[in-house]
Amino acid sequence: MKSKRIFAMAAAACMAVTGLTSMAASAASTTSSVTISYNQSTRKMTVSGKGTVTKQAVDQALKAYKLDKVVHVMSLDIKNGITAIGDRAFEGFNSLCYINFSGDMKSIGAYAFAGAGVETIELPYTLSVVGNYAFKNCTVLKDVVINSKISSWGISVLSGDKIATVYGPKTSAGVSFTNAQACAASEGRKFKSHLYGDANCDGVVNSNDATLILNFIANPSGYGIDGTKAGHMTKEGMLFADVCSTDGAGRRDGVTASDALTISKYVDRMIGSLPVKN
Repeated sequence: MKSKRIFAMAAAACMAVTGLTSMAASAASTTSSVTISYNQSTRKMTVSGKGTVTKQAVDQALKAYKLDKVVHVMSLDIKNGITAIGDRAFEGFNSLCYINFSGDMKSIGAYAFAGAGVETIELPYTLSVVGNYAFKNCTVLKDVVINSKISSWGISVLSGDKIATVYGPKTSAGVSFTNAQACAASEGRKFKSHLYGDANCDGVVNSNDATLILNFIANPSGYGIDGTKAGHMTKEGMLFADVCSTDGAGRRDGVTASDALTISKYVDRMIGSLPVKN
């Protein structure tokens, strides 16, 4: 049976990467219960601890490591335990092109990421408050995925960017769990819905999606976003192929063999719905 064969392939791929780790030298700056570290080789800033990341804490870290926020930070990893980003905390981080939010994130403050260089923003399932102008002047921003029901969406959150689409995801069963459409309307932006697990963007979730993910991993030149093969992965497909978290904490972690395995489990009715949030 095709789905069982895909399941076995996905499981094998997951086992192949189990246990791999990476190590890099970093320094750390601790303010209250928040610790900020920076990896010079990868230009990655990591925030861990509990509570709110304030502008003061970020500024102290920049000073401690002699960093220019405009050019030195390309990615930001906000670990679980962090529940809020304070006003203007990462404003002006022009080279920041990737943000992985905490699975505990509740709020993002005013101007928090204004001027960032991100093309895609994937807001976490737990988020409820987004402050005024939070992503103002993110001039290369193209896609925003809203994964929760936002109780307070600020004024002109997305002003000054070139965003093409606000996505309101649905579960693999077609059930909406966000109010992204209302947020998009308030910004005057295009809205589009998409099923989680639908990696090939054909409107259904089946074993073909798991196969595409495995092909994407095994043959990126053929099945990557700029691949040469027919039916290769697209940027939109990438956003919704990421259906589970390998750290078990509900954080977005990119498309991996675990996603193919999880989709296969859904197809075989071992999982009731996608995405798996924890």
